[in-house]
Amino acid sequence: MSNTVLDQLANIVAALGAGAVTGLVLPLALARPVEPPPRLAETPADSQLVDTLPDYSRKVRRPLTHAPRIERFDVTFWHIHTRQILPVATTAAPSAAVLARFLRCRVTGAEGPMSVEPFALATTLARRAGRHRVHVISGYRSPKFNAHLRKKGHEVAESSYHMSGAALDFRIPGVSTPEMTRELEAQHDGGVGRYRQSNFVHVDTGPRRRWRGR
Repeated sequence: MSNTVLDQLANIVAALGAGAVTGLVLPLALARPVEPPPRLAETPADSQLVDTLPDYSRKVRRPLTHAPRIERFDVTFWHIHTRQILPVATTAAPSAAVLARFLRCRVTGAEGPMSVEPFALATTLARRAGRHRVHVISGYRSPKFNAHLRKKGHEVAESSYHMSGAALDFRIPGVSTPEMTRELEAQHDGGVGRYRQSNFVHVDTGPRRRWRGR
């Protein structure tokens, strides 16, 4: 179709108005192809964003992650002098730093590296007896406090293993001192002392020794 015919049709439409040509279907040859909108240029930010998105086009079998373990605390240590408590989990022992802090010298507050063996012995003894509480009388002892106790006439060794963090004095409520002593002497090759009147036992990592105190 010539341009003259197109121009005439355009003039007719203009003369009749837009409302008069409602429903008018133009010949296919008159329809102009609709051009697609120009494609927006992909910005660097868009590229980076797409690169960071996870690819879900492939189904990858991933191992299931387990829920976090819930610790169970079955024995609680209570220091009768500092009034602090230390729960002990069934799956792990306290760290060296936590143990040193809890068993620090009750008078000077000094901390020393504590051997875990006496602490573990007390924990095991409580579990075997079906008890959940251990009372700590003495853990680490500073040389100054040890000398003070000796001066006051207490049964304290001059080179006590408490000063090197290798001893623990404790009691287990509900378990007699003789019973605790028998159990410890049967399973421990280090030092074991019984203080029946004061109602506690002593264990250390020194050579095998057995004694009875007040």
